[in-house]
Amino acid sequence: MCLASVGGAILPLIFAKIEAMTGSKSIAFIAPLICWVYVLWFALAARKTPTHAIKANWPDRLEWQVSHETIYTFPRGELKGQLIGYLR
Repeated sequence: MCLASVGGAILPLIFAKIEAMTGSKSIAFIAPLICWVYVLWFALAARKTPTHAIKANWPDRLEWQVSHETIYTFPRGELKGQLIGYLR
């Protein structure tokens, strides 16, 4: 989020500088093209990360697996007490 804000503030300045140096808006579009190539590289690199590592660390015991549905089945405060008990 921070990078998007900073990039949105700096990229137009870079675009304007390239346009002023070359006198062509077509050539100035190289700056956003470089950013999109980086986003594409990051997306392709992220595809290779293992997602099974998240499931490997998932608790096997059903009482440790809490979802939004289980919260409503417990009386008020009991779930919190049980979770704190498991963490101790």
